[in-house]
Amino acid sequence: MKERPILFNGEMVRAVLDGRKTQTRRVVKNKRMEFVGGRGCLDDPESWGFEDEHGVFHCLPARGKAPSRDDINPPYGVPGDRLWVRETWRGGNDTLESVFYRADDLLPSTPVYQNINVKWKPSIHMPRWASRILLEITDIRVERVQDISAGDANAEGISSINDKGDLITKTYLDPVGEFKNLWNSISEAKGFGWNMNPWVWVVEFKEIK
Repeated sequence: MKERPILFNGEMVRAVLDGRKTQTRRVVKNKRMEFVGGRGCLDDPESWGFEDEHGVFHCLPARGKAPSRDDINPPYGVPGDRLWVRETWRGGNDTLESVFYRADDLLPSTPVYQNINVKWKPSIHMPRWASRILLEITDIRVERVQDISAGDANAEGISSINDKGDLITKTYLDPVGEFKNLWNSISEAKGFGWNMNPWVWVVEFKEIK
């Protein structure tokens, strides 16, 4: 069993803590992997390949075949491994009692957090000792982002914030459409928008209390 860090924004942290989020999708990024689409490998627009640790380039022959976790080393781990969540925070002194979390400001009433004269620290700088959320991976696979089902879209923790700043859960008639909007708000500017239909790691997890 290994432990690795993973970043979540405030809304997704709340969804995990509320038990609404049990999946996350992250773009497949591997420096040794590229989509090859007929360029000296296979005359197939869906083909892809990767270079292994010995410098040997490999191609997969099946059209649209998703790379598996056996083809590429999963950066998030395998079932049984754990992920500790990094989120925006402030405080210190190496004790959890002195740490405050920005995601808690999404709750209806949190005046104590808003009055602390300490700057928020980016999630990427959160040390292991300050993390309050530990997740266990229950499944991991690779698929196109547009392959998401309605059930999986709900498992992504889709939620909304009302005009009072309260985090609320809605029953969407089109959860996939709502997830599309969420995905684009995070990934489109990075070049991995919904219409690009990138390969993604689908990480399913449960929270360890």
